[in-house]
Amino acid sequence: MDALEALRLLTSLDLPSRRAPRSAPPAFPAVDWADLADLAVFHGVAPLAAYNLEYRLGGAGAPDDVHDALLGYYHGTLSDNVFKLVNLKRLLSEAGDVPVVLLEAAAYADALYPHVAFRALPELHLLVRRSDFPALARAGEPMDLRLEGEEDGAVVLTDQRTRFLLHDAIFGAKRGAAEDALFERGIVAKAFGPKVRRPAIEDALLAHVAMLSRGAFAAPLVDFVDLRELVKGSPSQQSTWDRKPDAAAVKDRAHALGLDRELWCALRITSGFFPDAEADARALEPEVPAAVRVLLEAGIVAPTRNLDRTRVNRAAEEIRKLLT
Repeated sequence: MDALEALRLLTSLDLPSRRAPRSAPPAFPAVDWADLADLAVFHGVAPLAAYNLEYRLGGAGAPDDVHDALLGYYHGTLSDNVFKLVNLKRLLSEAGDVPVVLLEAAAYADALYPHVAFRALPELHLLVRRSDFPALARAGEPMDLRLEGEEDGAVVLTDQRTRFLLHDAIFGAKRGAAEDALFERGIVAKAFGPKVRRPAIEDALLAHVAMLSRGAFAAPLVDFVDLRELVKGSPSQQSTWDRKPDAAAVKDRAHALGLDRELWCALRITSGFFPDAEADARALEPEVPAAVRVLLEAGIVAPTRNLDRTRVNRAAEEIRKLLT
């Protein structure tokens, strides 16, 4: 079993709920456990891997030091996520009537995953209208949150432990008011307030793709676990997102946003990492000319499937420009 096969199993949300006995045969023959644990940490999937290893796979023959290290990440992520989500709720409560759409892990941790510890929250991405940035910043003052410049097109609001990234143009400045539809179609996130929403599943998928494309998809595996679950319709939760994305809506919106190529790349990468999502991913693929598909496959999809810690294919920079 290679590292990718092992990580597929360790990041699955479809494993039986009953804990496997410790006496069960190891599920991972010939695995380099130290390297696998390092990869799990690097790719942001250590908490989910730790849970599956402990509660679903009976340890799978992992050495005690690997087992204990991964569990440490699980418990650390749980504490950190709870702290950050409490801060998020406090900030949004202080902000009162400011409309907000949760993005990325902020939207997923307690809605896409069965347990809040499964998906770490490195930072909290929020879609906010630019005119509401000052109100949100004022709401953060009692929490010692301060504006600290911009990062990748987002304004950073932070107290040095929790980082809020405030977006107003996730689809690019040239797309006009495309983000307004996310507010209109959003699903109320009751736990955070009546003005707070999670995007509809089609919008969550396209927003995720748009943000990943900024780095030409050279992202940790956890971002593609997110995509896998969105593509499949969040089958482990069936609460906020209780259905598969509408394929026609995804393709139409992607085309209108100029995201056809980005969406095609994201779905192909996700299928490569997780074959169990391939049928659902293919159903969402937009039409892309065959000649362009060849270039995207060679320049973006193939190198991104490498689990190595250095996945930027510098020779493909010219091909990457096809995304812009």
